[in-house]
Amino acid sequence: MKQFLAFLSLCFFSIQILTAQEYVRLMENQNANFYDIQKAFNKHWQNKSYEKGKGWKQFKRWEWFMEPRVYPTGKLPNPSLVYNEFTKFKNTYTSKKKTNNKTANWTPLGPTNWNSIGWNPGIGRINAITVDPNNSNVIYVGTPAGGCWKSTNGGNSWTPLTDDMATLGVSGIAVDPNNSNIVYIATGDGDGNDTYSIGVMKSTDGGATWNSTGLNWSTSQSRVMRKIIIDPNNSNILFVATSNGLYKTTDAGSTWISVLGGSLRDVEFNPSNSNTVFACTNTSYHKSTNGGNSFSTITNGVPQTGVGRMAIAVTPDDTNYVYLLASDATTSGFYGLYRSTDAGNSFSLRTNSPNVFGYNTSGNDSGGQSWYDMALAVSPTNKFEVYTGGINVWKSINGGATLFALSRWNWPTGSYE
Repeated sequence: MKQFLAFLSLCFFSIQILTAQEYVRLMENQNANFYDIQKAFNKHWQNKSYEKGKGWKQFKRWEWFMEPRVYPTGKLPNPSLVYNEFTKFKNTYTSKKKTNNKTANWTPLGPTNWNSIGWNPGIGRINAITVDPNNSNVIYVGTPAGGCWKSTNGGNSWTPLTDDMATLGVSGIAVDPNNSNIVYIATGDGDGNDTYSIGVMKSTDGGATWNSTGLNWSTSQSRVMRKIIIDPNNSNILFVATSNGLYKTTDAGSTWISVLGGSLRDVEFNPSNSNTVFACTNTSYHKSTNGGNSFSTITNGVPQTGVGRMAIAVTPDDTNYVYLLASDATTSGFYGLYRSTDAGNSFSLRTNSPNVFGYNTSGNDSGGQSWYDMALAVSPTNKFEVYTGGINVWKSINGGATLFALSRWNWPTGSYE
């Protein structure tokens, strides 16, 4: 099953389509003016009270970080400056770095009593979780601005793998099922754009060292990656979903080609036939039956207007079943959960209530922050068992016809009913 607990992702709307959350789209445009973004946010929130789960805090974090760094005109800083300076430093002082490493002892200050805390007070975000298919004790996690980490004891302790990289955003991880030493990471923060991508990086020693692949970018391009998957039948084939299209490699990352344009959000293989590939942007769903060399846009039963973002889920229990989760473009609340029983050729609405993207576990509130938090997963052994991830996790046991809250963001310290 997908690691649905890593359910943080950011919606990349088209800058040309105006909706209530214009500031969200402007934040993703490196050419936008800081003061225009600030005005758009203030306009959206005027005459409104602060409400959890509607994106206010996420913007304020961005504003706090960006405001002292912009030019007086409001021009955003060049995101490649830090990367370029780090590269210069590394090239100049590589030999000295090996002999002058400094060490220090750090002691955690807390909080550490997670049994009494349901929400996450400042512990950061996780973008991706991947378990080694050959050893379940080996787990990799990718963070938006803290790099890739590895555990070899089932998550009891962790080691950072990418501290020497100039950009520390990781939003996708893939492990070669035939050789666990081969690991790929999709760089950049695909959820919140806290960091930009330098492309797909590859390790052949279990993450100890990393090298660029044929898909290498500059952070000045302001691109991000969202997900990377590896063909279980041919580990030389990988796909990576990015803000600049869907890319495919057939030679283990040496070369890549763009097979689908747009800002891709999700990509999945058919569990029993990797020649069938499903992909989606924020607002459109696509299917390939020739190994991802070309895609058809599927519209039968797929919502066509008013959608802010979509996610895909499949299950080996029945490969004819494909689920789509959609959010509302204007409110970032729940738009609908859709299901296909004909291998992703057509869909039907299962339900559009309750609001699975709000804070309220009864689902009777409105809106949400699905542009930032959204995930979908199906049990690998039960095609009717479906999970949605937002601020809370919701579950269905009847194929998405009804959903109930499985977790509460602030459990057990309080309730939000």
